[in-house]
Amino acid sequence: MLSSIVFASLNSARGKAVNAAALETARGVLPIASDCRGNGYYFVTLVDSNSGGGQICTQGWGSTVPWPRLPTGWQWITGYPGAAPADSHYILRKEVGEEVYYIGCGEWGCQETGPHAPVP
Repeated sequence: MLSSIVFASLNSARGKAVNAAALETARGVLPIASDCRGNGYYFVTLVDSNSGGGQICTQGWGSTVPWPRLPTGWQWITGYPGAAPADSHYILRKEVGEEVYYIGCGEWGCQETGPHAPVP
């Protein structure tokens, strides 16, 4: 019984650490994204939604910086999924069972939201 409680506690701590790493990765892209948007440039489509790759921005500073790899379970997404802040520059998404978590980043910083029901 005690071992199952310890195991559940470790899984919870591991999940929180992965989420914190995703939030820090998202925050690391924010200065580049702000420069890109602020100069009227556009984001470049990702090579892969989890492992990143490809330049972040069409021109300027972000044209030489690739999208970073995300922690396991998180994905870069485009478009507004309904649960992340509407004025987000870019969004990360993670599904855990029937729950969905988002990290949205914009001029105001990065914010984690969730859990939410999946958005179709």
